[in-house]
Amino acid sequence: MGKKLDCKDLQVECGYSACGLTTEETLQKIGEHIQAGHARKGFSKGFYQKAIASLSDERFEQEKSEDEILCEACDGTCLC
Repeated sequence: MGKKLDCKDLQVECGYSACGLTTEETLQKIGEHIQAGHARKGFSKGFYQKAIASLSDERFEQEKSEDEILCEACDGTCLC
């Protein structure tokens, strides 16, 4: 079971979803996206706590290789 977090869960108008096998991996992906795609330089403790509270469990399917993991909700915007 992996984790998923959407920008919209953080009140950011964006269709981006980050998926990871762990909480840390998912938070890193969403953080990198928000910094690059939404020009944010840092995150408050409250923002980080909201991100953790907004994480959802996601089932993953293994495809082709161990390195290529896709979440069931992947629509092409997800960096699984």
